[in-house]
Amino acid sequence: MKRQNRKATALRLVNESRQAGVAIRNAQKEAEIRRLMKEKGLTDAQAAIEIMDRISRQ
Repeated sequence: MKRQNRKATALRLVNESRQAGVAIRNAQKEAEIRRLMKEKGLTDAQAAIEIMDRISRQ
């Protein structure tokens, strides 16, 4: 029983870690979109497209 609890806890922690990583990346993208909007006068959609173009070129 203890082994199952440990395994469940470990899986939950891994899942939470992944979710935190996704949240951080999303926040970084949002900050980058806001920056581009401010610096280049782009709309949010234009800034998002520019970021996605950069990502696809990497």
